Amino acid sequence: MFGVQSMVARVLDAVVVVAAAAVASHVRFADDTLGRSDAMVVPFVVMLTLAVFPALQVYQSWRGRSWIAMISRISAAWIAVQACNLVLLFALHRGG
Repeated sequence: MFGVQSMVARVLDAVVVVAAAAVASHVRFADDTLGRSDAMVVPFVVMLTLAVFPALQVYQSWRGRSWIAMISRISAAWIAVQACNLVLLFALHRGG
């Protein structure tokens, strides 16, 4: 049963990343611009999320652990994902 819950959590994390990208794109550009060439970053961030979160043991049981440890581990995972995303953005930097 734990494996199914972990898979559901991973799918929900991926859906949240895509939904947040769509909302941010709509707020910034006032239309659905996820079809732009810059939108190729979204699948990369989803893949990073699916790789980094399990590596930092985010999907393990938190029963009996402190909230501080849980929040710090999730924050560290997001910082790692965003740092890798920043490296990708600098690597793909285009003029114009």
